[in-house]
Amino acid sequence: MLTSSSSGRLLRSVGLEEGFRIFAQSGLDAMDYPVDDGFTSFEQLAKANVYGLDEDQIKAKYGAIKEIADKNHILIGQTHAAFGNYAASNNEVFTKLIINAIIATNVLGSKVTVVHPVKLPGRICNERRDEAFEYNLAFYRQFIPYCEKYGVKIAIENMWERDENLVIRASECSDAHDIVRYIKELGSDNFCACADLGHFALTEKDTGISVADNLRILGDHMEVIHLHEVDLVTDTHVIPYTFQGVMDWEDIIQAFKDVKYDRIMNLEVMPYLKYFPLDLYPEGMRRISVMSHYLAKRVSD
Repeated sequence: MLTSSSSGRLLRSVGLEEGFRIFAQSGLDAMDYPVDDGFTSFEQLAKANVYGLDEDQIKAKYGAIKEIADKNHILIGQTHAAFGNYAASNNEVFTKLIINAIIATNVLGSKVTVVHPVKLPGRICNERRDEAFEYNLAFYRQFIPYCEKYGVKIAIENMWERDENLVIRASECSDAHDIVRYIKELGSDNFCACADLGHFALTEKDTGISVADNLRILGDHMEVIHLHEVDLVTDTHVIPYTFQGVMDWEDIIQAFKDVKYDRIMNLEVMPYLKYFPLDLYPEGMRRISVMSHYLAKRVSD
């Protein structure tokens, strides 16, 4: 099993050349690359008034990044498209960014990009659940021609939302059954599941479904993972075993074994690097690599 990590904070902090070098020296095999044109929210994109790149520009930009990855012997195992929201989902600027992400994923040599489902306003627990399902079917369907043209799957990730008291609650796809329902309706040739383990942990109090059981529900629909640990209060995205006794890693490892997960052991833990000064980022990445290797071995044994 290949080992992997997200990379955004590292690459933004030290640049592509140095970032890939540090990443490779950490001992990781593959990278989760952010193909979001540098924007992590629609609000940022709107403020910057950026309208995306044309196909030739995408091929040039990401072709150069692929050369850096190849030089450092790093596979781009998966990518992540720009984050959106309900307002963004109806905007041609955001739609173009998702299309660009699909093209960029192909150029980088990857087969999967993560595209968050749209969270309708008030979509907490079971509120607006069926309405949200129909809305997201239409949202995702518009990208099928591009998935087919470029040979890239969209991975649907489980999400959460804050309520009026700013407490994290279940929302779109917090129940893995919803992700499976989307994939069956949209077709598994173009869609798959991205299991975010920390998100499942944060929403278990509402869904009543453990992290491990959500993985079992996803089964072989689960082609990519965002593996990290949370404190059950905030979406902390730190390496596993940081908070002792919070997430049941033995049951999670067993769930991966139960579904015969044999893809990439990808950690989504860039916020973990904030605990290191910039000159110790190589040490932070090494620790991420050690954990990815540890979990990959436990799952594979």
